Amino acid sequence: MDLLEGQTWVIDTSSLINVKELVKIEFRQEIFSELEIVCNEGRLVYPSEVIAELKNGVKQGESDPPLTWAKKNKKLGCRLGPCFDELSEVMNNPVAKLTPDPNQTVGEDDADPHVLATALKIISLGGNPIVVTQESRKRHPQVPLNIAAGALGLPSINLYALLIAINAWSDEMKVL
Repeated sequence: MDLLEGQTWVIDTSSLINVKELVKIEFRQEIFSELEIVCNEGRLVYPSEVIAELKNGVKQGESDPPLTWAKKNKKLGCRLGPCFDELSEVMNNPVAKLTPDPNQTVGEDDADPHVLATALKIISLGGNPIVVTQESRKRHPQVPLNIAAGALGLPSINLYALLIAINAWSDEMKVL
């Protein structure tokens, strides 16, 4: 399947990390396998900045399933490459430009603007992106990714909704 067929999920760092919080440990590999299938089908993408952001949250030598999954699936998951024109559009939007910390330079340590740019790239290719994020709150003056997505006309859902949409969820998986 390519980007022009059906929905394309653009997943954020927060959702990959949330697998560890939402899913019981004995089901996590199954969830990552399901996400890999969707990625291999061309229906799940992410910017390379997601990998960089995941790396920043892992101590040297520590195993991290979200990072392992993102690195393993980089070829297909990050196939859209840098989206410079779309990133410029994100950073020129008065709401979307507030996703990163305004006191920091947008770079590898903040994937949010790049997630939005990737979604906009999919639209430019004729596709239908949905941003997948756990972010729904940030401190002023920042805005969370789901709000920034809406400001750009992009729909967004969380990881739980994605797992239901791809038929990868069962209630026995939920951490109590």
